[in-house]
Amino acid sequence: MNERAICTVFDIGKRISLRRQELGLTQEALAERIEVTCQQVQRYEYGKNKLNVENLQRIARALAVPTAYFFHIPGGGEQAPKEEHLDQAEQKMVELFRRIESGAVRGMVVKMLQAAGDAKRRGA
Repeated sequence: MNERAICTVFDIGKRISLRRQELGLTQEALAERIEVTCQQVQRYEYGKNKLNVENLQRIARALAVPTAYFFHIPGGGEQAPKEEHLDQAEQKMVELFRRIESGAVRGMVVKMLQAAGDAKRRGA
């Protein structure tokens, strides 16, 4: 077995840092989202602390990626999921959407966005 095919805590930490920066988040903002200290986020990003499954899932949710995203191994293993790069307006929309606690309100927002997208396709 190729030793490089094993994903390390350092690899996962680099992916956390990369995605956080892509979204324009500070370590403090990510820490707040996953309910840990900023120092803990630093430890994760530098591979100083191992992540348990629960915390990895929290980080994935906070960074809007599947947990498999963190296991991408360049040049080996399975393909990484396609990364979507969000512009600032899209990032803001995701951030605001995540603040909505009510499932009913979230559903209404999704329907409104679908209607707006459909109207654009119809030329309205």
